[in-house]
Amino acid sequence: MSPRVVAVIHTKGKLLVVHRKKDGREYYVFPGGGVEDGESLETALFREVLEETSYVAKTAEPLCTFDNRGRAEHYFLVPFEGNLNDVKLAGPEAGRQSEDNVYDLAWVDIDQMTSLKLEPEPMKLRVHEHLKAAR
Repeated sequence: MSPRVVAVIHTKGKLLVVHRKKDGREYYVFPGGGVEDGESLETALFREVLEETSYVAKTAEPLCTFDNRGRAEHYFLVPFEGNLNDVKLAGPEAGRQSEDNVYDLAWVDIDQMTSLKLEPEPMKLRVHEHLKAAR
């Protein structure tokens, strides 16, 4: 299974997440996706951020690697510069969007992220602790 890259996009006490509704479940995830053949982690990260949020990320700082059920997920901190309203769903996710498969981008307060059903749970807490300490 190819590794996955995950973007923790943040600015001014806010964090960008994807609100998902799928198979009768409702939850949140960080933007990200699989690394394609021949791609570096950073190249995959910037491609996924652009595809899922329309944001052209310029920098990323490695945060950690998490084993999610046997798949390596590489988390990166991605500072956001620009207008919060400029993000919009694009790429394959926009094409898969349906009544039963919803992807909504949402800015949430870092202080409120622990109350969200943000998956995976261990990374929600780790990201929250890191962002709170960095303030």
